[in-house]
Amino acid sequence: MLHFEIVEVFMNCLIRIPALMMTLIIFSAPIFAEEFGGVEFPGGASSFADEVIEYLPSNNVASPYDDPNSALGIPDSDDVALGDEGVLTLKFADNSLTTSGDYSPDLWIFEIGGAVEPTDVYVKQEGGEWIYVGSTAGGVYGIDIDYYIGGGIIEGERYSYVKLIDLLPNQSSYPYEGADIDAVGAISSIESTKKPEIKVNNGYFNLSVTGGYNPPEADCAASNDYGRMVFDEVNQLLYICSPAGWVLK
Repeated sequence: MLHFEIVEVFMNCLIRIPALMMTLIIFSAPIFAEEFGGVEFPGGASSFADEVIEYLPSNNVASPYDDPNSALGIPDSDDVALGDEGVLTLKFADNSLTTSGDYSPDLWIFEIGGAVEPTDVYVKQEGGEWIYVGSTAGGVYGIDIDYYIGGGIIEGERYSYVKLIDLLPNQSSYPYEGADIDAVGAISSIESTKKPEIKVNNGYFNLSVTGGYNPPEADCAASNDYGRMVFDEVNQLLYICSPAGWVLK
């Protein structure tokens, strides 16, 4: 009788193995990957640019299309216009763009609007020189930076900055002339080695600083973000994350 009980237990285990394997497969899959505009980003929302470094539009751009913060974070149809040969420089703070080792797109530009208007694209490392990595054809467009290995791009290196320069001729006019940038995301993304931090220097707390632009709303969206602080050194403002969003002091 014991013999048959052992056999029965063994058979039950065999039957349950496929279900167990499926459970392991499901829970071993990446949990942060998200799809935006039909494009999958393995790093989810953290894949997108976090800071505005420079914005130089032409005269034919006006409110509400002249806010460069509209290009930060995930694509949300809230865009900034560049104008004729205008420039927008963004930074990845919590991650960096890197190479993928294949011919798939590494960087994705979300350009929206009725007219499809292209840009030249440059990337660079912290403290490095700008490297040209091609042009978009307008619209939602991917860039394979591996293609430029040997032309400035180094395999496996981290690139924290992206510069977009509007290309002529433009099909739109005042108040949203030029390419309309909604978001810039790194598909091939690697965690940043330099994160915002608080330092104690001679008895004083030194906060992370921004260069004159609001911190991203996405960085103050969850309860574990509350209490974050960052200092705007240009406008002399202190931003504190609260349940009501960023509070200025």
